Amino acid sequence: MSDDPPAEAQPLQRIIETRICFHDGCIATAGFGYEKPKGGQRWYCFEHRDDGERYLRGEGTESTATN
Repeated sequence: MSDDPPAEAQPLQRIIETRICFHDGCIATAGFGYEKPKGGQRWYCFEHRDDGERYLRGEGTESTATN
């Protein structure tokens, strides 16, 4: 038994996902994710991360954006 991988083994590929802020009109990269058990997942940029906090508290941050 050897610690070497088989010759036919392929290296793993990394997947990079880019998320856009859920705030209407904002196209910034979103690094802050918020999720409710039955409400789905939303991502916000640094500037709009408070919208995500309001979303979790249920304070009405409805948006027409689709991510």
